[in-house]
Amino acid sequence: MSVTCLIVEDEPLARNLLADYVKKTPSLQLVGTCANAMEALELLQKHPVELIFLDIQMPEITGITFLKILQKKPLVIFTTAYSQYALEGYELDVVDYLLKPITFERFLKAVDKAVMRLQSQHQPIVISPAATASDKPDFVFVKDGTKMVKVMLDKRCCPSATAIKRHSGNSLRKTKCSNRVGCLKAFVFFRRTHLHSQ
Repeated sequence: MSVTCLIVEDEPLARNLLADYVKKTPSLQLVGTCANAMEALELLQKHPVELIFLDIQMPEITGITFLKILQKKPLVIFTTAYSQYALEGYELDVVDYLLKPITFERFLKAVDKAVMRLQSQHQPIVISPAATASDKPDFVFVKDGTKMVKVMLDKRCCPSATAIKRHSGNSLRKTKCSNRVGCLKAFVFFRRTHLHSQ
């Protein structure tokens, strides 16, 4: 798996060091380097990436503000000399927080976290029955990205069919299914098409 990445760093030495680390890491593919958030916004419009190495203290727009204004957020690893932003970084769901000076070993640990998170997002949805087969459960848990979603199996739509309802009660899609596997396939199709259309 090759992860496309972008470096957004205003300090030339730090930017070059990160670029060197990326080149030494086979699982990463560098799309570009930017000296500020405005350059990064422009580049991201043309070349979306899966991971950004993002400095926090930059001129004009800070890395935190930049991350907040992104509509489609890739994974982010903060790179900074200031430890006081760590809590806010984790509240923004960043993958990791690298304090400068950044060692190659610490860089690799952060990249490994990002790769693992991306792999978990791209894995097939895992279905785990909520009870034994003889109990015929009315719901299952389905992995949706990084969280588990309780999916209710509704038998009221059609005597020989099962329709899928989300735990909130909203009907996702009415479908005629001869068995639960068919309904779960319909759910998977719905979720994937719904997520990609947003």
